[in-house]
Amino acid sequence: MIQTGSFVDIPFSTVPAEKRDALFVLLDEEIILRRDIPDQNEVFPDSDGSLNFTFDEFRDFLIAQYLVRKSWKKNASDFQAFVQLCQPKDSQILEGIKRFLFYASRKANNHEFYQYYQHEPWYADVYSVEVFNVDTSLLLDDDKTRVTDLLSALEKESQEVARRLAVRWNSRVYPTLGLGLLIDFVTSSPPSFYSYLLLETFIEKAHINDGSSVKAFCHFISDSILPDFDPSASSASEYLFKFLVLLLPCGGGEDLNSDAGLVYRSILENHREFGLALLEGALSYPFSELQPYLWRLFSVVAPELESDCPLIERAREEEHRLRSEESTTRREIKRFLSRIGRKKVDQI
Repeated sequence: MIQTGSFVDIPFSTVPAEKRDALFVLLDEEIILRRDIPDQNEVFPDSDGSLNFTFDEFRDFLIAQYLVRKSWKKNASDFQAFVQLCQPKDSQILEGIKRFLFYASRKANNHEFYQYYQHEPWYADVYSVEVFNVDTSLLLDDDKTRVTDLLSALEKESQEVARRLAVRWNSRVYPTLGLGLLIDFVTSSPPSFYSYLLLETFIEKAHINDGSSVKAFCHFISDSILPDFDPSASSASEYLFKFLVLLLPCGGGEDLNSDAGLVYRSILENHREFGLALLEGALSYPFSELQPYLWRLFSVVAPELESDCPLIERAREEEHRLRSEESTTRREIKRFLSRIGRKKVDQI
């Protein structure tokens, strides 16, 4: 199998006679191997059948183990020859072998193999998916670099990586590859990364519900996080709320009503100081799509702000800077300032 690169329909006749007894033991219950007999319609079949593994994944696992423990350790050039031999590169069998070789390379006792295999094309072929299936204790600093490079590519694969990072929101469970890495990358990158990796990636799509849309995140925060949320405690969900802020424009229309915005109103109602601090921090992000949503939410709490609140002066400065344009952001800042004035009138 290894020599020929053929993993299915192995001729029964190729099994040496001295190994037939052991083979029949394996074939007895068809748990590992099965024997497929020739077409019964033929009176004189050309062969006495072929051998196949009962379970494809077990076959791929055994081949990968053999390659790591025998082929590579004996002669790395033989391993490389096997990689060159197998075609096509997108075959189902080959994909399975790649997966198990990737897992093997990440085991602590296979560090030498990892040093060699991480530079091979097969490693990169499955990396963006399989690295998220590795035990978190086996992740390396190099994984942060590789995942960041995948995000930087701004390709469909980048969006898939963003989804996988986003659902790993608990920073205690996922300290290396998680939502924090995605947020830190996006907020330190040009606006095009924000649009592609967040707004275009997490918008609700018809007939698709994989648990990573903005609507799914909003439901999760409302139903599972907010009921017991205590902002005064050290929370593993810190990045989840930052993510919610960044998703404010996702799916919003001209009226600036979005799923994330509706959830955030409840945060301001129940945890005003915490919610305001996150919104004020987001004002420094260079994302024009986000700014009007931030000021719309500031307007919700405007009547409760003290007259010397720094946010009011910041609003005046920003409105003055934008005085020559009729933007949605300027409109929302003027709304915020008008609600501040309304409070003063009420007090008089």
